[in-house]
Amino acid sequence: MSSNSIALKPVVDTEIDVDYRSLSKAAVFSLILGILSVVAFVGEGLLILPVLGLICGITAMRSITRYPEELTGKAAAWIGIGLSLICLVGAASSHAYEYNTEVPDGFERLPFYALRPDPDHPEEAVPAEVMKLDGKKIFIKGYVHPSVKEKGAVKQFTLVGDMKECCFGGAPKVTDFVDVNIVGEDTIRYSWRLRKLAGVLRVDPMMARTNGLEGPCYRLDAEIVK
Repeated sequence: MSSNSIALKPVVDTEIDVDYRSLSKAAVFSLILGILSVVAFVGEGLLILPVLGLICGITAMRSITRYPEELTGKAAAWIGIGLSLICLVGAASSHAYEYNTEVPDGFERLPFYALRPDPDHPEEAVPAEVMKLDGKKIFIKGYVHPSVKEKGAVKQFTLVGDMKECCFGGAPKVTDFVDVNIVGEDTIRYSWRLRKLAGVLRVDPMMARTNGLEGPCYRLDAEIVK
């Protein structure tokens, strides 16, 4: 090699400009909740999912707009907001339509909480309004008590308004039960699914119950079971 030659050294650029922004966690949560919001069509209680999806999405958009050089994720937030909004409106409308059309003609809706004694009138074992329904056609929703879990298809069972309160919350009150006798050929099996029943209500404040309790008792001769 000639002594006049010059050694060349590679030039390395040690300054690298990296434009890094964090992905908004709220945007990610909004996207996940938006996808999960489809289950809101199953039950009214699950409407909380699209509501939370909307909250996370809106929060994400505000944060990203306020700190555009630090946060990213607008696409995920918009998708989450869109999915949550569609599911919220769709599921809420579906539940409202079902509620307004589920009671058969000739039957009166009776919510389970109405069966409980009025705290303002402790002398009345059965609420006066419920006593008026004795022998009337009513529509009620509830859950099959686990006492028939191993019996398969049955025609007689106990209906409860809240599975957690009646079966796992200690000794239940007698007003939390309705004895059901299915009239006709239909039968029912135990499940966690909310059931809809329509039939004739029988009320006897002093009827002895099959589980050993005495006091207010309701019996339903169910004509329709869903």
